[in-house]
Amino acid sequence: MSDASSPVIQSGAVGASDEGTKHLTKRQVVVTVAMFVLWTATHVQADPAPIPQHLEVYAVDSGPHDGAGSRTRTAYSTIVASPDAAWLQLHFGDCKLGKESYLLLTGLEDGEQQRLDARSLEVWQHASAYFNGDAVSVDLYVAPGDAGVSVNIHEIAVGDWVGGEPRGGCSWDCGICDGDDRTLSADPRVGRLTGGCTGWIVSNGAYLAAGHCISPSGSLGGQLHFNIPLSNCDGTINHPAVQDQYPVLQASIVGQNTAGWDDWAVFACGPNSNTGLLPVQGQGAFFRMKNDFTFGEARVTGYGLDGDPVGCTGTMNAWSNTQQTHSGSCGVVEPLFPYLAYGIDVTCGNSGGPLMLEDGSMALGIISRCTNTCTFGSNKATSFANSALENVLQTFLGPVVEHVDAGHPSWSEGGNVFHPHDTVSAAVAAAPSGALISIVAGNYPAAAGNTFTAGADGRSMTLRAPVGLVRIGD
Repeated sequence: MSDASSPVIQSGAVGASDEGTKHLTKRQVVVTVAMFVLWTATHVQADPAPIPQHLEVYAVDSGPHDGAGSRTRTAYSTIVASPDAAWLQLHFGDCKLGKESYLLLTGLEDGEQQRLDARSLEVWQHASAYFNGDAVSVDLYVAPGDAGVSVNIHEIAVGDWVGGEPRGGCSWDCGICDGDDRTLSADPRVGRLTGGCTGWIVSNGAYLAAGHCISPSGSLGGQLHFNIPLSNCDGTINHPAVQDQYPVLQASIVGQNTAGWDDWAVFACGPNSNTGLLPVQGQGAFFRMKNDFTFGEARVTGYGLDGDPVGCTGTMNAWSNTQQTHSGSCGVVEPLFPYLAYGIDVTCGNSGGPLMLEDGSMALGIISRCTNTCTFGSNKATSFANSALENVLQTFLGPVVEHVDAGHPSWSEGGNVFHPHDTVSAAVAAAPSGALISIVAGNYPAAAGNTFTAGADGRSMTLRAPVGLVRIGD
């Protein structure tokens, strides 16, 4: 959660019932101007929960190697190490990998491997996955016909041990209401950003976070990770398997960070270099979205800090920066600004995560602010009623999009991402020539009205399934 003075981000067209919860009444979340003035005077803003690390200059240059014979061969090997590091990430310089040559990186602590060729190295923005432990072996494989193949490493990111103390000026209990009642969770739709925030997947194939979590330039190798293991007992994080790590495409980030009601980012991710899958394909899960929520029970899931119970040293513990969830009351604050206020436990690191209906079925907004008091529900989230955010989500796949989702519980059909058509036929009828029709994963049988004749009236359009397999008709 963030300082409201942080700049605007604009870097591309496409970035359980809990007794301890202090529940808000509807009266508390309908805020008057006087209350708003008081809120702005007492509100405590916090930062993301940065992952403790530092950069080290590290020079590796293999020199050029040519392919020989009829088989791909290992032309160069080395070990990159930083003694007693919690984890490592390699940052590459000018590598020449040709058409078929590649790098194979192996974490010596747990044997995790990453394969990078010329194309995936570019998508990963010349940075590796994150490897647990203090040493990574680097093997350069040169294919027949490739010439002048080389690898160059100019620095490494080194994970620091937390030692039980929170970093980055963030109190671990910012946003905790009447005691910490969060529980461990494993929602496949929600991941951890390597900058210390939470990111997640939505139904048009976009990825969401808070605007203060992602900058246009981004730290080298900014990534979104899923299936996060427990941290060490002092709060030092562990990274997931390489197959669960994905690069954030920095040029895709669009967002704002002007206040708690206008703090959001929409972005795309590149594929995993080992599996070739995007996060939504690897996780097989996504959130549908709702932009007309007013008041009710809600839930927050994310990767906040944790200091209760106490770990092996200091105040942090093995649940820090791992996925936890909590529920409570939530309501939209009107008429001043379209943001959501809630009395649900969050901490630094929850920034950017989803605020959703209590049952998890629909996302309502993006977590943006926390306070130690929860006064007037001043834990805040940017609502999907934010018009700029609505527009970016609607046009994420293209300038003219008709959305279809037979599984969306919308009370009305408008063809947008929040109120999609029930049938493909309805979307085709509404779409102008040249439009894109985005269809959420599922079956669309002819008996339910999913029939149309392509090109019958001269209009052309593109059908796309951004979050999974779609079957249309019989």
